[in-house]
Amino acid sequence: MSERRTVYSRSNFDGNCEETGPETQLKDTTQEAKRRSARLGTYVISAALLVIFIVVIGFGFISRRKAEADLKQSTAAAAIPSVNVVYPKTGRSYQ
Repeated sequence: MSERRTVYSRSNFDGNCEETGPETQLKDTTQEAKRRSARLGTYVISAALLVIFIVVIGFGFISRRKAEADLKQSTAAAAIPSVNVVYPKTGRSYQ
């Protein structure tokens, strides 16, 4: 029985041909998987940062509205004049 060997060839940018076998293809596949996972990780981190940014902006709007409502309430309470009424008493005059 003769041994069979699978050999593939691919040309580099230089025009040189190099042998690629199943092992090299496996390495290429692993590198592609790493690149894909790196891109996926980048997308996940970007999406997480975007969500955090939106949440922070949302809390900023909510706190601003609450502060505005508190200011309106305190302004309305301060607009009511408070007057102490003093009634004269009959009696001796001090002069």
